[in-house]
Amino acid sequence: MGDNRCHPRTVSATFQHIILNVDDDEGARYAKTKIFERAGYRVVEAANGAETLRLVQEQQPHLVLLDIGLPDISGLEICRLIKKNPSTEHVMVLQVSASCVRPQERAMGLDGGADVYLSEPVEADELIGAAKALLRLYDREQESRVLLKELTERERFIKSMVDAAPSTVYLYDLREQRNLYTNARSGATLGYASDELQFVGRDTLQSWVHPDDRPSVMAQLAQLPEQADGQVLEFECRVQHRSKEWRWFLCRNVVFSRDENGQPRQILGTALDITDRKQQDAILRRGKEQQALLLEISRLILEMPVDRAAWTKAIYEKVAPHLDVDLCLNFLVEQKTKGLQLLVGLGVPDALAWKAERLDPGQAFCGYVLEWGTSVVADAELIAVDPRGQFVREMGARAYACHPLKASNGEILGTLSFGTSRKDRFTEEEIGFLQTLCHLVALAWERHSVSSALGESEMRLKAIVDSALDGIITIDDQGTIHSVNPAVARLFGYPSGILLGRNIRLLMPSPYCPEGACDPGIDHELHDSRVSGLSREMLGVRMDRSGFPVELAISENHLDHAVTYTLLLRDITERKKAQEQTRQWTIELEQRVSERTEELLLSRTRLRALASDLTLTEQRERQRLATELHDYLAQLLVFGRMKLSQAKRGNLGPATTLVKELDDMLDEALTYTRSLVAQLSPPVLREFGLVVAIKWLAEQMRRHDMTVTVQCEADLTSVREDQAVLIFQSARELLINVSKHARTSQASIAVWIEKGMLHLCVGDEGVGFDQASTTNIAAPMFGHFSIRERMEALGGRMVVESSPGCGTKITLVVPYAGGATPSEVQSRCDNERASLQKKAESPSVSAVLDTRAASPEPASAHSSRIRVLLVDDHTMLRQGVRTVLEGYPDIEVVGEANNGEQALLLAQSLQPTIVIMDINMPGMDGIEATRRLKLERPETLVIGLSVHNDWQIEGAMREAGAISFLAKDAAIEQLHETIQVAIRSTARTA
Repeated sequence: MGDNRCHPRTVSATFQHIILNVDDDEGARYAKTKIFERAGYRVVEAANGAETLRLVQEQQPHLVLLDIGLPDISGLEICRLIKKNPSTEHVMVLQVSASCVRPQERAMGLDGGADVYLSEPVEADELIGAAKALLRLYDREQESRVLLKELTERERFIKSMVDAAPSTVYLYDLREQRNLYTNARSGATLGYASDELQFVGRDTLQSWVHPDDRPSVMAQLAQLPEQADGQVLEFECRVQHRSKEWRWFLCRNVVFSRDENGQPRQILGTALDITDRKQQDAILRRGKEQQALLLEISRLILEMPVDRAAWTKAIYEKVAPHLDVDLCLNFLVEQKTKGLQLLVGLGVPDALAWKAERLDPGQAFCGYVLEWGTSVVADAELIAVDPRGQFVREMGARAYACHPLKASNGEILGTLSFGTSRKDRFTEEEIGFLQTLCHLVALAWERHSVSSALGESEMRLKAIVDSALDGIITIDDQGTIHSVNPAVARLFGYPSGILLGRNIRLLMPSPYCPEGACDPGIDHELHDSRVSGLSREMLGVRMDRSGFPVELAISENHLDHAVTYTLLLRDITERKKAQEQTRQWTIELEQRVSERTEELLLSRTRLRALASDLTLTEQRERQRLATELHDYLAQLLVFGRMKLSQAKRGNLGPATTLVKELDDMLDEALTYTRSLVAQLSPPVLREFGLVVAIKWLAEQMRRHDMTVTVQCEADLTSVREDQAVLIFQSARELLINVSKHARTSQASIAVWIEKGMLHLCVGDEGVGFDQASTTNIAAPMFGHFSIRERMEALGGRMVVESSPGCGTKITLVVPYAGGATPSEVQSRCDNERASLQKKAESPSVSAVLDTRAASPEPASAHSSRIRVLLVDDHTMLRQGVRTVLEGYPDIEVVGEANNGEQALLLAQSLQPTIVIMDINMPGMDGIEATRRLKLERPETLVIGLSVHNDWQIEGAMREAGAISFLAKDAAIEQLHETIQVAIRSTARTA
């Protein structure tokens, strides 16, 4: 139903108009509803004004039958509101009233918007007739609105299409002499606003057209009266842009309307900007002209005799009218001076001719082209300010272009330049044309040079062939001889004329095979393309049938679809003799070299073994010296300090100061002895193995102001003694080298096992060095060369990674045997336990025991005393410690032992409370003895003693189970107190 209202022209016979019947009198409303329903209308009712306004919005009735006197809102006001609302203003209003019937009231109703005003009572026919009239009017207005909307849409579509057109569209009125309409494109095309173009008159249009095109345009427009409707008048012309630029347009005009006399009144036209197309056409036209000119110049050069100067003059005569040039300079490159010599100068004033005769590289524009090998294009502005343009300025040129004449190999043969005084610059097309022209001239010059050089080369080649000592023969693919040089006659003894036309097998029947195992003959050699260009040996046969070895080289030639071969022959008789002699000498030399190599390898192996033995001997001697210092000198110094400590307990009087000084001297001597022992043979290496020794070494490097980080992920408990000593010594030497030469205070050591090989890497981030320029042989004993030799003696290697500024990384790699299996460890422990038991039963053990401990006093007499067992391999030190301890009433020394094995036996029999355990002892050391003692007697307390006070030794002793650790020189002052602290600590724990 809504669609029918919007398009009344499509209303069908079943269409029903909607009538809204508004009356507060129910009877009157009912009567009017029945009247309209019998007439075929659909009626909607309302009893008041509010309901009326709602139904008008919802139902959109075609006609409202509106009573004036409503209870809430006046019918006049309702009519005004309906007509005021844009969505309901098209609804027809038929006002009826029984009270407001005066003319003034009727006029008021019509002024308020009512379409018809009726006074009641009104006949049914009159009411229906008025309603039908209003509904017909409603339908006509609806049709008009639809048509108007369609026209508006079409107008908007046409305007959008015209505005989007790429060309200018205009409607020009001949009577008003102005544009009535221009599309949006018009302003962008000519640079004017659309409103400005609407007031452009005939005079203005004529002034915009180019003067050269104006007569033709006016003549075309004069033909408009004779044009039929729809006939297009088309022409091209130049129109001035607002920026004063001339642009080409394609104009198409038709007569849009005529006056009563049939004369054109309005013109509808389009103008398409075709400037780019015109420019492209001009470029193509000039390009075709230039191509034709280049072809003509090429044909001219080919037809003229070989004369470079004549070529240049002919080229200038062809180019000058085409490019408006009036100056041409053609220079040649002098081979001796490498400067430019003038070949042709056209347009040069006589007074300036001397300046153009010769130019040096870099002088003027042409000399610059020679120096740099690139073209120079100068306009008037550049010529005026560039010092190189002085020569061109003096000749009056305003634009100048100079190009090098290059051969195909890049060699500059000369330069060719053109100048003009008629314009300020050459266009891009003209510059490209000149470059192509110069390339053409260079090709012609090179072709002439190549032709001349080819003739000279042929003459030289003939002289070389005739004077060559080797024979040169030319044959065809059948082996027939075509030419020979004089050397062939000397080699084979045949006159040259006899050999021509004969087969090559006459001279070389077979390859040269001294032992008789020959390959196929010369025919096979000719047809085997794989050996073309290589030398092979053939048997030459002289005219007297004697044979001799010949070296043959074959080259294949293709000329005019025919295949020929050039054979180069050389008598190698003397060379064969020399080769045989050389072969004999080579065999003898190889035999001697083999013998010397074996001797050298044997010597090298012996030297490596001697070097390893020397290193181990040095280490054993170091260890012996360290042991002597430790076992004798260090113990004496400790014993001396013990005695002095005992002496300081008494009243020494004036000797107190002297004793103090003596004690300080002994302390300093003991410290020096410890340091010397550590440098000779670090105890940690012997006692704790390679890993602990490397960590100890990292700590020792602090004395050299270096910080060394250690990373070890492997358990290296079973490294052989020779490997451990050599790797430790090498690591120490490498760290010392870092401190001396790397200019860094940071270094690192990494140890790991990979694929059965032990790796130790010393790295730094120092200055590094160039490995190629380093001569390690000149290094000290443990320099890189020495370390590498010792690594190879052990079956390993040394890898050096370094470069200047990137630090150094040196990795030592040696075979690793691996640790013992658990069964092997258990077997070793059982064997040691059996050995201890056997020694306990031996009479020699009882001889070591203290006699005072063999028959101890009753336990009741000494139940409160602490039972102490002394373990030390130095008798003097044991006696000194015993003397100190016996001075305390709460201490009882129950026995002494000189090694770890005896200590375990005595601990089982004497059951001491505390064991004073030395670290370094023969056989079983103090650390192992402590570990086993704590396993067998956990309640026994162990206090470790050692001349050395390294933290590694103390840590190992505590890990084995010792409750405390003391340096021997501090035992006098601290031993008794340490025992008391250990007893109290044990009591609190219990």
